[in-house]
Amino acid sequence: MPHRSSPDSIFGLYYGRVILHPEKSHSGQIMFNWCFEVPWEWTSYESLKKKYGHYHAESFPLPNARSLIQGRQFALRIDNGLGEYLTRIGLAKSFRVFAEFKEEVDSGRLS
Repeated sequence: MPHRSSPDSIFGLYYGRVILHPEKSHSGQIMFNWCFEVPWEWTSYESLKKKYGHYHAESFPLPNARSLIQGRQFALRIDNGLGEYLTRIGLAKSFRVFAEFKEEVDSGRLS
């Protein structure tokens, strides 16, 4: 989710792999089979401290009844560093984000 504290979350500057498998059909069309893989590693409190100078640099609000009635300042705030801690105690895991799609292109457009 985009957040002003992390510009890469807005622009999607994540490290990963882009795989392209082009195929040419009998009709002259070219099919590009795209595959994107991005490993998701949970942010640690230590990495937040190193990057921003404090542990609570990346946090997000979780709405509750009080915040809905009295305002956003009463929402429960969760730190992004919590995810890495949860992996240490076995309640969360890092994972791989994966997406793929096909794009058909007329071979004449590639010349």
